[in-house]
Amino acid sequence: MSPSTIISSRHHLYLTFVRDEPKKHGKGGWIDGYVPNEQDKIAIVDDVFTTGGSLRKIIEALEPTGAEILGCYVVVKRGDGNLQVPLKYLLTTEELL
Repeated sequence: MSPSTIISSRHHLYLTFVRDEPKKHGKGGWIDGYVPNEQDKIAIVDDVFTTGGSLRKIIEALEPTGAEILGCYVVVKRGDGNLQVPLKYLLTTEELL
């Protein structure tokens, strides 16, 4: 189970998944689950941060919803990278080893 699924379940929060590629069946698109709107505030949760590439893709996919992205939260920070939102982490790789 992913960290985001656990957090969503325990705290009764909406859960949105952003796909690696847009799906071509059903409603299609990048987003699965709850589709945020301009009234929502979003925390993006991931397991590992290396360069920030995957988090930037998620931010890019969510921007058209108009929701406010508060920040990205990861378990392990492996590398450095720049995001347009704050990044918080629990551990660095050095602390983990």
